[in-house]
Amino acid sequence: MSVYLDTSVLVSIYYLESITPKARKFLTDKKGLSTSSFSIVEFSSAINRKILMNELSKQDGLKIINRFQNDIEEGYYKVYSFSPDDLTGANNFIIDNLGRVSIRTVDALHVAIALRDNCDLFVTADKAQAKSSEILGLKTKLIS
Repeated sequence: MSVYLDTSVLVSIYYLESITPKARKFLTDKKGLSTSSFSIVEFSSAINRKILMNELSKQDGLKIINRFQNDIEEGYYKVYSFSPDDLTGANNFIIDNLGRVSIRTVDALHVAIALRDNCDLFVTADKAQAKSSEILGLKTKLIS
């Protein structure tokens, strides 16, 4: 089973949030965890935002980013490359669902990558992402 994790879930695994215990428990026995190269950048940006909001020190933020990158290097996650076709796919999702689905650009990109790589389950901690990814054809698990 291929389980695609969006950035909201990834951040909650490494940075203690209210949903962290649920996310960690849900993922404990899961195999085939994946994400995208796009998520790596988005993860660092999310940690930076927490530093700027004084929720996290720079030193702790770097430790979190390093732990995440180490897990990637050790093969804990399969990382799908971001491609120009993903931009086309995301744009098509938005155009095909004009007036029907509220989907942010980054969310459409996650969906395009997950669908391209035939993921069996899309996992997110973002309610809006969960709703739009289901409408766009992904079996979705919302961790909240």
